[in-house]
Amino acid sequence: MRAASVSTLGVFATRVPELRPSVSILLQRSLGDEDDEVRDRAAIILSTLSKQSDESELKFLLDEPLPMSFASLERSVRALQERPLAGDKLASLATLPIIEESYTPNSNLTNAASKKKKASAALSGELRLEPADPAASVYKVPELASLGRAFRSTGESALTEEVMEYVVSCVKHVFESHVVLEFLVLNTIDDQRLKDVFVEVEVEDEEAYIVEHTIPAAVARYGDQTRTFVSLARQGDVSPASLKCSLHFKVVQVDPATGEVEGDENGYDEEYPLEDLELTTSDFMAKTSVGDFRRAWDQTGSDGEVLEKFALQFKKLEDAVVAVTDFLGMQPVDGTGVVPAGDGPRRSHTLHLSGMFLGNVSVLARAQLQMEDTSGAVVLKIAVRSENKDISQLVAECIR
Repeated sequence: MRAASVSTLGVFATRVPELRPSVSILLQRSLGDEDDEVRDRAAIILSTLSKQSDESELKFLLDEPLPMSFASLERSVRALQERPLAGDKLASLATLPIIEESYTPNSNLTNAASKKKKASAALSGELRLEPADPAASVYKVPELASLGRAFRSTGESALTEEVMEYVVSCVKHVFESHVVLEFLVLNTIDDQRLKDVFVEVEVEDEEAYIVEHTIPAAVARYGDQTRTFVSLARQGDVSPASLKCSLHFKVVQVDPATGEVEGDENGYDEEYPLEDLELTTSDFMAKTSVGDFRRAWDQTGSDGEVLEKFALQFKKLEDAVVAVTDFLGMQPVDGTGVVPAGDGPRRSHTLHLSGMFLGNVSVLARAQLQMEDTSGAVVLKIAVRSENKDISQLVAECIR
């Protein structure tokens, strides 16, 4: 309580310069407090008030909330240490690696399953305290080294059924002007060894993306998951795209018991069809939170605002909230990602969303969802704000 009061005094001193002498006297008395956090906060605020004369800097240091949580800041700094900025580029809040916040719909079933999975992983020693960099495998490929740091990586998209002979999924890694497709290939046939494994990608709109590199995997043994990569160069602004994919490889027959080659060691060519892969606008959006949504909303202003209205084909407000969040690829904030439980079914809900678009463009969205009395469907009114109105429009068009 006393530590929070000290911080509030710092805000008063920032907003009302006439109070600074009186506030400084109170803060100096707090330097003798028995609690070390109170003393530390008082010392930092006094030092800031004495050394900073620029009002905007004072406001940033003492009154503005951090653009990320302390946990996210720590993870970003750790990621920066593992892969420093290129050249002589200085580290700042704007250039720190973006560490996404995971979003999971808050249901009892989901939470229970998540806790059970984490507990099982902890017992088996598999639970990592720090999340691994999802683009770490991309950084190890020499042909892709010039792309720099990935802006974000998506989750896995399945391109086959899990019970097929060859199980394939894809992770999309978004870079400044490229998208790297990392294909994970699992060989489930015990008498086959796959060689020269790669995925052929055809882009329907070559004016949006072109295939720049296809990097095969040397071998995929039975039971092993291997990685192959395709690099797409973006030709202009961000746009959705549909990609046709097919798996290519050479099949070498082996003895299931010994793994020794049987027959031609060069193998024979084989092609395996995969599901189409979609690049969506939300792939270019990282989930990030803001300290104070309302203040950030007001500071962003309405110059880059886009307003849209949609009729959604959902009969439940809870389903619509989850769908809108997934469509936009943004992070719910202020606890608005869950429809509060009540005595009866709610008829409306306001959803606040935050994210960072490619190019480190902060995006905010305020969505009003309303159940229609006549049709029983959900009507969505959404306002999207950013510093770039074209990006706001692109994000609003993610609703489908």
